[in-house]
Amino acid sequence: MSGGDTTYANSNRRPFYRPVENSRFIFSITPNELKVILQSRNTISSPVTAIPGGQFVRVVDTGKNIGITSLKEGGIPTRYIKIFTDEMGNLITTYPVKGQ
Repeated sequence: MSGGDTTYANSNRRPFYRPVENSRFIFSITPNELKVILQSRNTISSPVTAIPGGQFVRVVDTGKNIGITSLKEGGIPTRYIKIFTDEMGNLITTYPVKGQ
């Protein structure tokens, strides 16, 4: 996945160090740890699905707890991350999810 540090910083500054809420997830890892996960071979080689609007989505099992799901998804610790990218592989957004 490509995308400069500015894209990464802008899309990921909100979900750190805040309380979980009904529609809000949080990461329990640092922004640098997230960046390593996003650039890992496991993430890059994971299956990707095209969605409307020229975007792509993948759900990746990171192998370790990376955050807490939103309260609507149970507010539970999770090791899964959902990643949205554009057609060039640039990061749009990413967040912890319940799993597959």
